[in-house]
Amino acid sequence: MNILILGANGFIGSHLSETILARKDWHIYAMDLTKDNTGVTAIFAVNYGGRDELVRAVQKLTKEGKNTPTIYLAEGNANRTSRGTGSRAKRVIYDNDGHIDDLIAFTILYRHFGEHLEGIIINRGDCLQDVAVRSFQRLSHLFKANVPIARGRIKPSNEFPEEWKVLSREVDELIASFTPGLSKTEILNPATMYRRAVQKAVSDNELLIVTSGPLVSLAEYLKSISVSTARISGIIIMGGAISVDGNVKLTSVSNGHAEWNFFADPVSAKAVISSGLPITLVPLDVTNVFPVTPSLVNSLKAAQSAYSRLTGTLLDFASSRYPYYLWDPLTAIITAESSLANYADIKIDVITDGRSQGRTVVSNDGYPCRVVTGVDKQGVLDFLVDSLK
Repeated sequence: MNILILGANGFIGSHLSETILARKDWHIYAMDLTKDNTGVTAIFAVNYGGRDELVRAVQKLTKEGKNTPTIYLAEGNANRTSRGTGSRAKRVIYDNDGHIDDLIAFTILYRHFGEHLEGIIINRGDCLQDVAVRSFQRLSHLFKANVPIARGRIKPSNEFPEEWKVLSREVDELIASFTPGLSKTEILNPATMYRRAVQKAVSDNELLIVTSGPLVSLAEYLKSISVSTARISGIIIMGGAISVDGNVKLTSVSNGHAEWNFFADPVSAKAVISSGLPITLVPLDVTNVFPVTPSLVNSLKAAQSAYSRLTGTLLDFASSRYPYYLWDPLTAIITAESSLANYADIKIDVITDGRSQGRTVVSNDGYPCRVVTGVDKQGVLDFLVDSLK
């Protein structure tokens, strides 16, 4: 449903907007007069599409008039990016492993969900965990926020290469050059963070879990609960490779078909996708479409926003060392704006042993997943740039 709320800054309008956003999956157009009553202010801290799309929508609403209004989209707080359908009502936990693309994904998620981002879980994966915690605290300080952090304690069965993990130190130094301060962040364990978020959920299907690392902490938590009463709307996973090769090298323990997040702990990956919760999979098949290019890096580094310049600096650092892709940022963008992706319902299984361990396979005996099969490439890039303004 589409709804236009006039006088959205007033007592009734503001409360009506908040109630609809919390309880309904509607597209909202919210408008009010300017202070001197000479123009119209369009307010879109709501669940609609991208910034340019909002402008087009308002122009379409007013095209019957003699004059086309000048439209200003107000600068808001950290979560000013326009919201995807229904996302305002969600509480989100970001479960990751602290690498460069995880840090960028966190920036996108916080800029979109703001205070609805309940916490970050940093697993033992593609990072030096203590250093990664500090980097996330620096970003929280930049956002003027105190997003809780949990440290994963479970060691994955297959560890990421040490030469990747040690990059955490240089990455933290880069972030410190933009934001030397540290937020006073509460450090929890993952089970406590999940439990708190579930307890804070006031309705069914309110908590959304986004993952972009080994699934060890999430799998461990899911063992302890009844999925049917968990108030979890779904899990969005950056992981797997359906019809393309994996990104794990050919070794004595891998035949090269697995993606790293699933290979890191295949048993946990299978436990999560077989949990019975709605699973959305963002596999290498779609992230391969988004290599980090010099033009993207240069455009971000040339922007005025500190968020853009920091993101460009981090991507420049990573892509100068090895081929780098927008793995986790793409997942964050699809989380924020699901309409940018195409999906197919596919039954997926995960091989848990042998040299094929971590490989995702299509199987009639697999588990139902909503798999991202394609994306609006320009829409994704526009969203990335917009979310960092």
